[in-house]
Amino acid sequence: MVIRWRRRERRMLRVKPWFAQVAAPGTDLGTTLKAQAAFITQFMGPLFDDLDAGRLAGASSAHFHRLHEVVRFRVLGAPADFDAVATDVERRLDAARAAGFIRGWTSEPASEWRNPDARYGTDVPGVATPFTTLMEAVSRAATAMLRSTGGTSVGDEALWNCLHLVHNPMTGIERHLVEVPGSGIHIL
Repeated sequence: MVIRWRRRERRMLRVKPWFAQVAAPGTDLGTTLKAQAAFITQFMGPLFDDLDAGRLAGASSAHFHRLHEVVRFRVLGAPADFDAVATDVERRLDAARAAGFIRGWTSEPASEWRNPDARYGTDVPGVATPFTTLMEAVSRAATAMLRSTGGTSVGDEALWNCLHLVHNPMTGIERHLVEVPGSGIHIL
């Protein structure tokens, strides 16, 4: 995993969220999982590859953080280059739509990453950088597992718990340390 954080960039990063519709509302779970896997391996995988190789100039981090019929993902980057990053990502999304593995996409406006956002828990002091680093690490791990297995999903134990066991306590939400369907073993 390559995350390029520099002290000055942490205070000045821009972020933009995108929403890729991978399945129609109400699509059955099996079809939705296949569509998610296709998006993750065919879009996010190459995005991470290009980020690591420096071909996504100006981007410093990327991750997805909501999976359903719409996959929500974010890219962070330096302000000076962020318009080029956003244009590149949107070109890729248009190509994904043309290739048929997404139905469409939307986005929110880019903003400064240093601004607190209660929706992501980044309004908690000191949480933005570790939260983003965790989200990217989990996104990369899920992408690698899907690529290596050719499967359509990553088990909850590997993805869901990893995200929420760290995110929820960091943002003050009670979470069980070990989760077994229907029972919690230890509360953080």
